[in-house]
Amino acid sequence: MSQKELDEMLKKYDSKELGYDESCYEYERSFKLRPHVVILGAGASCATIPNGDKNGEKISAMNGFIEKLGLQSILSKVKIHTASENLEDIYMELDERSHDEPECMNVKMELEEKIREYMSDYQLPDEPTIYDFLIMSLTKKDIIATFNWDPLLVQAYGRALKYTDNLPNMAFLHGNVAVGYCEVDNIMGNVGNRCK
Repeated sequence: MSQKELDEMLKKYDSKELGYDESCYEYERSFKLRPHVVILGAGASCATIPNGDKNGEKISAMNGFIEKLGLQSILSKVKIHTASENLEDIYMELDERSHDEPECMNVKMELEEKIREYMSDYQLPDEPTIYDFLIMSLTKKDIIATFNWDPLLVQAYGRALKYTDNLPNMAFLHGNVAVGYCEVDNIMGNVGNRCK
């Protein structure tokens, strides 16, 4: 719906041309027809499995992540300039420096492998989670953009596919351990699946 159409609708609402019930319905309908953008960070995955995943494993937000995974030994191989203890800040620094400093590239690759191993083991519990409800509440016109590396959102999407294909698009802003890319066919898909 365009801004002009919304303005016209608001004029009708203000002038009481529509009955109260009808104007509320039109207003609600216009917002339901608009695309939705949902942005997720680490707190979303923590809220999805507050009591742990299917195997009881709890997930960590980025603060405290280095200690939880024992990444200090990898990071000690280079001097980190940021004062932040947030892994994403450190990773961003390593990424920027890796173009000119090969040792930073090596540390970055070691971190990626360790994180991939850790994150790949998470499994959604059998009962519905916040991610299940989120995905089922959106449609093809919507998008979920996530900074999370864990596979939980991808797993919830796979469960929802059993019921409908009218599901939101997803964008993995920092990548995801469950999503792969085929350079030959320029297509994304689940890690481990064969590209057509």
